[in-house]
Amino acid sequence: MSDSKQEAVAEEVAEFTPQEKFIEKSFALAKEALLIGEVPIGCVIVHNNEIIGRGRNRVNQYKNGCRHAELEAIDDVVNRALQMKWKPEELLAKSEVYVTVEPCLMCASSLQHYRIPVIVYGCDNERFGGCGSVFDVFKINPDGFKSKIYKGYNADQAVLLLKQFYEDENPNCPGK
Repeated sequence: MSDSKQEAVAEEVAEFTPQEKFIEKSFALAKEALLIGEVPIGCVIVHNNEIIGRGRNRVNQYKNGCRHAELEAIDDVVNRALQMKWKPEELLAKSEVYVTVEPCLMCASSLQHYRIPVIVYGCDNERFGGCGSVFDVFKINPDGFKSKIYKGYNADQAVLLLKQFYEDENPNCPGK
């Protein structure tokens, strides 16, 4: 990595230090997903140092390809906000997302839609990543909004969970 890139990364890290307790909560959700045969990805959404949304993959459970951890967590926030008579989009626009794996294109687009300012994730998603590994959805936003993205937190642990899932054949795969 060039010195200028290292300096830029150091500046970003200096202005925001992800909280380990929230990263660990997302990993606990990923482990729950693994135990029930889902791709082990977990997500928490944090506002004012409090978890306001939780999600883990439920694609196989609901037979719905849209039930990713990030979307489950967003739904959790929206439901809570509506019960409290708050505007979910305003709450989400002041929140942080902690997720074990880089959000896919669909999830990154949803996070962009809600203007979530901070995204923290574990390992890159080299097949479907929407925060730069495959494509950066934030580069196509016409109004210039871009989340601050911090990656690599407990990446080895995230990769290990994914490997555990893929060691066994997915019994929920089409054709099984």
